[in-house]
Amino acid sequence: MQESTLRLGTRIITLLALLVLAALGGCSSAAPASSPTSSPDAPVPTPAAGIPPEVAGSPANWPLANKDYANTRAVIDSTIDSHNIRYMGAAWAFPLPQGQDTSPGALTGSPLIVGNVVVFQDTLRNVFALDLDTGKRKWEVINNNLSSGPNGVAVGWGKVFAAADSGSLSAYSLETGQELWTTALPGAETGPVEIRTQPVAYGDLVLVSTVPETASAGGRAAGAMGLNYALAQDTGQIVWSFNTVDSADLWGNKDLNSGGGSLYPPAVDVETGNTYWGVAGPGPYPGISRQMGSPANYPSGGSRPGPNLYTNSMIQLNAQTGSLDWYNQVWPHDIAGYDLHVSPVLASRTVGADTRSIVIGAGKMGHVYAFDRSSGALLWDCPVGIHNANTHLMTYPTAGNTVLVYPGPLGGVSSPMAYADGTVYVPVTNLGVNSTGYTQNLLPADKGTGELVAVDVKMGQVKWTGYLPSPSTGGATVVNDLVFTATAEGMIYGYMAATGELVWAHKAPAGVSGAPAVSDTYMIWNCAGPGGSPALLAFKFGAYQPIVQFASPADNATVPAGNLQLSLHVLNFNLADKIGQRNVPGEGHIIYYLNVEPPTLLGEPAIPEQGTWFATHQNSYTLRNLPPGTHTIHAQLVNNNHTPLASPVVSTITITVGGS
Repeated sequence: MQESTLRLGTRIITLLALLVLAALGGCSSAAPASSPTSSPDAPVPTPAAGIPPEVAGSPANWPLANKDYANTRAVIDSTIDSHNIRYMGAAWAFPLPQGQDTSPGALTGSPLIVGNVVVFQDTLRNVFALDLDTGKRKWEVINNNLSSGPNGVAVGWGKVFAAADSGSLSAYSLETGQELWTTALPGAETGPVEIRTQPVAYGDLVLVSTVPETASAGGRAAGAMGLNYALAQDTGQIVWSFNTVDSADLWGNKDLNSGGGSLYPPAVDVETGNTYWGVAGPGPYPGISRQMGSPANYPSGGSRPGPNLYTNSMIQLNAQTGSLDWYNQVWPHDIAGYDLHVSPVLASRTVGADTRSIVIGAGKMGHVYAFDRSSGALLWDCPVGIHNANTHLMTYPTAGNTVLVYPGPLGGVSSPMAYADGTVYVPVTNLGVNSTGYTQNLLPADKGTGELVAVDVKMGQVKWTGYLPSPSTGGATVVNDLVFTATAEGMIYGYMAATGELVWAHKAPAGVSGAPAVSDTYMIWNCAGPGGSPALLAFKFGAYQPIVQFASPADNATVPAGNLQLSLHVLNFNLADKIGQRNVPGEGHIIYYLNVEPPTLLGEPAIPEQGTWFATHQNSYTLRNLPPGTHTIHAQLVNNNHTPLASPVVSTITITVGGS
């Protein structure tokens, strides 16, 4: 009876809030207006039973996907700030293979920093541990099971937790990478599911979720329901599960419908033991027809009547039992693919004499929501980014022209937010879709733009907006008085957190497909989106030395005979427009050497007396007609007059060329 009352109450509150929003045409709030006051920061997690020592003992590191259990993505003890950001340079790059699924890229989850170790997982579900200072590999686990992300790792109790394949969670030794246990998460009885969530270690448990496996038609695999899980960290035993679909028959049609699950990690209130999850949307969307394999035509979600609980909801679950305390569905009967999916953020909100603990959620519908943490009541709703009159349509046409909908299912708030000093920072993607009652046709990705929006948490009002030339796919991260984001084109931007003034920008070697980790003098970015030379790239305060590293092929790789494409990461060094320029400090070109040692004497030409060498002003080169056998290839950065740098900079790989 109590749960039913809570559900009815949250439905009424949500409906009233949406009516207010429609009337105001902008940010809406359920609280009275107030003169501006300073809002307290998010609650600081205090040591409690069940918090891993790697988290409790690493406050200056980045031990969780979003820095802390409140998902603030905010650092106040880093050396980096607006006074010295211009002295940031690249310290190292760890090359990654381009993801086989070209949509997310090779890396989408946030890396973790624990002590002097960086741990992360790529979209082939391979797990790596690197030395923080050098980027050198300490160990790796090669799974080669493709994920469309955003996956990743959790660390705790001497273990690294990560999905080994679409349906299994594994624990590995943090010291060696040795597999300790693997647990398959049930999914067969609900249809195909996939673990795409970066786990969270808390309360002697590992928290993770499954989502319906992505299908080519309708956006979700039929019959699948997303479940949230807690596994015992020592054995992998499933302690509890919560089905995010409140309908055993999937709203009347298990053969067609699906939905739910969580794509990003939950927030944890360590004082109460409550967890907060954003739930993904229902499928199929927009609808399904006979031509798509349906026994009948069901336009605009017609196969799943009703609100489709608990999709597109914020839910509160008890960490130890998995019991549902409240939910609030912000987008009932979603037909556009509007997941409420990014990690919830815990904060405090003061309006007059009223101080409340709140949880902030957002998703692809391009809205940011604040809920009372105790009751789930909606406090305010702030739209961000581009919207049009079709955003709130409940049906799309089934014949004739399509309708243009903004945002589309790859737009809105698609990557993690950050929070500090009463402000939530929201990365936005502006990308629309042409829809009918059955189909979606996304606008080209290069037509998309981005924004970074600062929203005051008192009333949900926009403080400032930074406009970006391409989608903001790198989340938001606060470092002292700066806030960072990055784009699908591979530009990283740093803004003044208080004013939105742009103070720093850097071109990454590839598109940025995930949010960074920060620790003292380091900032580590996922420069692994489609295109370019994917890498995990470490920036360091005061790093200036030129660096060259082979991006591909990998050292000790076996390649077919014939032409071989070489690709390099070149950091802190400018490649001249062409060979033969006059000498300029910090500028030059590259010389490749095949099976011959590179000359490195200061002031002498870096050209061997005998052997094969090639000079180029680009960071890629094709070796033609490479014969079978074992070959050693060097790449050296040189001055424009062909002489080595004062401290020679060389990268070396050995490859084996196979037969035809």
